[in-house]
Amino acid sequence: METGPFYIYPATARLIGTYCGVKITPRAEVLNVFGETIPHLYACGEMTGGIHGAAYMTGSSIEKTMAFGRIAIKSMSEKA
Repeated sequence: METGPFYIYPATARLIGTYCGVKITPRAEVLNVFGETIPHLYACGEMTGGIHGAAYMTGSSIEKTMAFGRIAIKSMSEKA
């Protein structure tokens, strides 16, 4: 890799994982117990549940944070 831009952030090894979380829409909006979106509430990272199916995929917390964080910000900006 010779051509930028390059992006990096500090990271350290940790053992984290949740097997559950709040239910969200494809737009990262949090759903209440009735399946309705909660206005202005979005989730990303370890808070998102139900995307793994029957088993947790170890090491996927950073990806869930980056992917759903980006989706949440895009969703928020579309509603502004």
